[in-house]
Amino acid sequence: MLFVTTLTTLPGKTREALEMFLKYAKIPDVIKIKESLFLFGKPDLLLIFEADEEKDAAEFIIQFNEVAETQTSLAIPIEKGV
Repeated sequence: MLFVTTLTTLPGKTREALEMFLKYAKIPDVIKIKESLFLFGKPDLLLIFEADEEKDAAEFIIQFNEVAETQTSLAIPIEKGV
């Protein structure tokens, strides 16, 4: 399954969020990062990743909740959604 997460850093946590995202994020073997992007404006970061289970996606993203507000959606390729 493909997931898209946006992260909006909490006030005063931008540097900490970037360090966590770039250096300290725990990426389990069941998570495959497809794309990670900085954005101009809000949200601040965009993460596209694959996971076999929703539970794995949630466990991965929850680590960012101390430094950012996250929003995750299941993404379905257009050709599969028609």
